[in-house]
Amino acid sequence: MPPFDGIDIRQIETLARDLKGASDEVRRNFELMTTEQKNLGKVTLETKALLDSAMTESGKLGLRTSELEQKMVQVLEQSGHMGVRGLGLKSIGQMFVESDRYKDFVANRRSGNVRVVFDEKALDDQPLSTKAILSTAWGVVPDRQPGIVPLRFPPLTIRSLMAPGRTTSNAVEFVREATFTNAAAVVAEGAAKPESGKTFTLVSNPVVLIAHWIKTSVQALQDLPQLRSIIDSNLLLGLRQVEETQLLFGAGGAGNLNGIFTQATAMSPAPGVGTTTIDVIRLMILQVQLAGFIPDGIVMHPTEWALVEMAKDTTGQYIIGNPIGAITPRLWGIPVVLSQGMTTGAATSNALVGAFGTQSQIFDRMDAAIFVSTEDQDNFIKNMITVLAEERLTSAVYNTAAFVKRTDLTP
Repeated sequence: MPPFDGIDIRQIETLARDLKGASDEVRRNFELMTTEQKNLGKVTLETKALLDSAMTESGKLGLRTSELEQKMVQVLEQSGHMGVRGLGLKSIGQMFVESDRYKDFVANRRSGNVRVVFDEKALDDQPLSTKAILSTAWGVVPDRQPGIVPLRFPPLTIRSLMAPGRTTSNAVEFVREATFTNAAAVVAEGAAKPESGKTFTLVSNPVVLIAHWIKTSVQALQDLPQLRSIIDSNLLLGLRQVEETQLLFGAGGAGNLNGIFTQATAMSPAPGVGTTTIDVIRLMILQVQLAGFIPDGIVMHPTEWALVEMAKDTTGQYIIGNPIGAITPRLWGIPVVLSQGMTTGAATSNALVGAFGTQSQIFDRMDAAIFVSTEDQDNFIKNMITVLAEERLTSAVYNTAAFVKRTDLTP
């Protein structure tokens, strides 16, 4: 793709490929570290150095990519190119109504169901420049009316922080180290050597189903923009909102994911009186680092982030915020994900810091799918159709010490 308004999109795509390569390198070194820990009872210095180097490189590439994405979206806003038509991009709703199965369903007025599956990986594999535009155009019809303000930057999500994965089973199991007692000591000549202890726990996380449906008239089969709006703005977005809440706060057990926040370690010790939110986040980062992990994500409520941006020094100057321009949410060099699933209030809020990329993972069993049926309840006699969206997935937290939560953050 040629340069767009002064931005070479190929540069973003190259960075995206480099970032994927760096992420793969982090994952390989993490797997090597896990193997060494299992077979040797320790991690070699060489492996630690390789993992640290890979994480550092991944962080640098992530920052450069985020800055270029932000610049591109700002240019698109200013030049009025936010629609997806001119760039040859398709939303999920458009892909649905243009699918062969859907066209056959409409042309022949078949009774029954239409099922089109959208592969999450296919969307993830698009060029980063494409995803930046899609994220800002998501759920918005191309001919939108004046006055709608799009996002200033592509929003991160909890899913984007976690390692991707797939499963073909109804549950995912893994072995987690439960305790480790280090009895290593200097041993006198002829004395017995001390014995260290280690225990393991088998963790089994069931695959859960997230779904909902909506009814509309048969006339919507000929009204494609209306059906696209239903799919893009309501059903698929609804799945993502529930998915994010489950990934964070799922209670575990039957019918629920075991959320990251639910399993995270509480911040300890509590900061002293007068400590700011920015200070608290730094101490949470420190706790993750002292546990032996490299934090790569912070999750906060948008309200809490707004208060951070509005913080001023003694002269009235903003510490982080920039009232005349958008900034990429980051604290202490780590990206911040803004999630309305996080609680906030007049007294306290919560926050989460962790090594998401190496210590948590999503396993997709069935990607988001759309079903259309005329054979539901009394649809036939009322000229109605039922549109259903659903997905199946589970998640894993490999080490709870890699995530630190704060439930009484003072706004």
